[in-house]
Amino acid sequence: MKVYKEITKVSFSTPSVLTIGNFDGVHLGHQEILSSVIDRSSELGIDSIVFSFYPSPGYEIHPNKFNGHIDSDI
Repeated sequence: MKVYKEITKVSFSTPSVLTIGNFDGVHLGHQEILSSVIDRSSELGIDSIVFSFYPSPGYEIHPNKFNGHIDSDI
């Protein structure tokens, strides 16, 4: 898996299956979304991409109520 911290470093020149969201944890709903993206990209023989946000939109909207990111390495 490749991790990019800047969207300008990502090349979108080839077809891919993309999901966009605030993946603040990997609960069952997120697992289902990610599984669907991987399955579909495998069927089509193309890359799968997960586009998430840092800092979290929750932090930007309610910084005083934000409990932190699940992965502090990002």
